[in-house]
Amino acid sequence: MTNKEEKLEQIMEESEKTKGQAKKTQAIKIVNSVEQEGVKLFHDEYNEPYMSLYGDGRKILSIRSKSFKSWLAYLAWEKMGKAINSATLQSSIQILEGKACYKGSLHQLYVRVARQEGTIFYDLGDGSVVKVNKSGWEIIDDPPILFKRFSHQKPQIHPKTGGDLKDILNFVNLSDQNDQLLFQIITASNFIPEFPHVVLVLHGVQGSAKSTLARVLKELTDPSIVKVLTSSDSLREFVQTASHHWLIPIDNLSYLPTWLSDAISRACTGDGFIKRQLYSDDDDVIYNFQRVISLNGINLVVNKPDLLQRSVLLELETIPDHQRREESEFWKKFEEKKPYILGSIFDILVKALNEKEKIKLIGYPRMADFTKWGCAISRAMGFSETMFLNAYYSNINRQNEAALEASPIALAIIELMNQQNPWQGTPTILLGELEMIAEDLKINKKSKSWPEDPTWLWKRIKKSSANLQAIGIEAKRGRGKDRIITLKKVQKNAVNSVDTVGANSKPQVPQTNAVAIPTVEPQNTDSKTGKPEDTLSRNNSIDSKDSII
Repeated sequence: MTNKEEKLEQIMEESEKTKGQAKKTQAIKIVNSVEQEGVKLFHDEYNEPYMSLYGDGRKILSIRSKSFKSWLAYLAWEKMGKAINSATLQSSIQILEGKACYKGSLHQLYVRVARQEGTIFYDLGDGSVVKVNKSGWEIIDDPPILFKRFSHQKPQIHPKTGGDLKDILNFVNLSDQNDQLLFQIITASNFIPEFPHVVLVLHGVQGSAKSTLARVLKELTDPSIVKVLTSSDSLREFVQTASHHWLIPIDNLSYLPTWLSDAISRACTGDGFIKRQLYSDDDDVIYNFQRVISLNGINLVVNKPDLLQRSVLLELETIPDHQRREESEFWKKFEEKKPYILGSIFDILVKALNEKEKIKLIGYPRMADFTKWGCAISRAMGFSETMFLNAYYSNINRQNEAALEASPIALAIIELMNQQNPWQGTPTILLGELEMIAEDLKINKKSKSWPEDPTWLWKRIKKSSANLQAIGIEAKRGRGKDRIITLKKVQKNAVNSVDTVGANSKPQVPQTNAVAIPTVEPQNTDSKTGKPEDTLSRNNSIDSKDSII
């Protein structure tokens, strides 16, 4: 190497050092500018870095988001009078990430709804929130908690007093009074966090306004540019979507894969999900949330007992042509009523918070927390908890019917019990008898739900054992070498009954109660007779003059 070449290399090295120092200096200037703006750097419960733009809860940005990157580039332009390159920008972001994670305070972030020490906070999306407690509700501008806000979210209209929740029935296609009551109670319960919510499952023929109902619920509870959502292609995609919405309406389902059914069960109950940050590293992103979920499709797509037991099933009927309205007219009227319906929900929540601790039931179904909140909301609406329980347990009977219809083994066992009671024998003998019954009932024995051999038989029976028990069929397996299976009918105290199951075969079901309703003392009574007052038929029927899309 010549002297000239050595000198050129030395100049290049010094130039690179100078550029590096300049980038470092620029990054420090940018970080200092951020801190001078009065922003607050902090991290959430998962140690993810965030920035509060105004030092309060009005504008929260993830430091790793595109929005923050754009804001930082703009700030650099404003303070330094020139555009900065991507390397300097990235260095600045990395420094701010470190400050947020290691020097910033810890703040839990919520999506749309939060609860703290008995007080419910509902994010209106414009920096203000509705604060609800036992004393009343009000709109405040300085909440003690922070909310995440995403680009798809819309600000909610401010609620007004003087409304009535039953007005929402003018915008949904529900004619059954039990379904009307359940829908109103579910709607109000959607504003209460920190308990497992039921999954609202809508099904019905084309033209029954299933999607419209889902959109009404979304607009009222968690308004978004995205009106309804489509089914996710993977668990990773579902988790990402669920983490960005409080209410998740999955629209127009024709099939519910097993992985998605399980994920929905976990999301409504409250569970953790993990995914990798990038495919090139081992960092995990942790999600832990409870969400409100609704599903709709022409057919009842939910068939797994685990999800069915967490659901409320509402079947919608076709709307006659003469009752339909134009989209613009429908949504105009809804927007006019919306602030009053919203205000009535907060009125109900105030009363429900006071009533909840007074609810005393002998027993609970699978969704115990929803049952107790449902009783409290029913009281707050002016009904008795008995009316809610009758409606809810009637719906649970529908769940059992749906679960049994989806289980070919359960259908075959029901028919076996109609022919012989009790039955006892080995799995091999039982499978043989059930296969003969399946032939008569035209059940597809090649489906995945049918056991391939006797070793799988008990696993299939066990999945439906709770539903069989609900209609009065008990299944047990012994511990001996042959693992003898015993099937027999059991009697329960009847409140309601399920007559038949099965879309094609319709085997007879024992005349026993699907569920037992806990005994409660009615709270609302007629002043003259002293008997429980039936306010549902008086207050909550749909006005025949109003119709929906």
